[in-house]
Amino acid sequence: MMKKKVLILQPVIPNYRLDFFDKLYNDESIDLKIKASNEDMIGVKTCSEAKEREYIELIGNFMSFFNLFFWQRGLRLKSILWADVVV
Repeated sequence: MMKKKVLILQPVIPNYRLDFFDKLYNDESIDLKIKASNEDMIGVKTCSEAKEREYIELIGNFMSFFNLFFWQRGLRLKSILWADVVV
């Protein structure tokens, strides 16, 4: 069976989401990658436990365009195109 490539984009990763993400990562049918920032636009930070997970990549913080559109620095189109599913 071929694994579904799942990419989850998160502003930050709070502690309460780690159990859910760990279950997805351990699912044999899913190849999971998560990209998040260390800190979001209002100062909320990624929990320290998330930094220990191999499937989580911390990328740059946010930049704003006219305070309407936000983009995470370091998020590349190539990494988005890798996935079958983007959340």
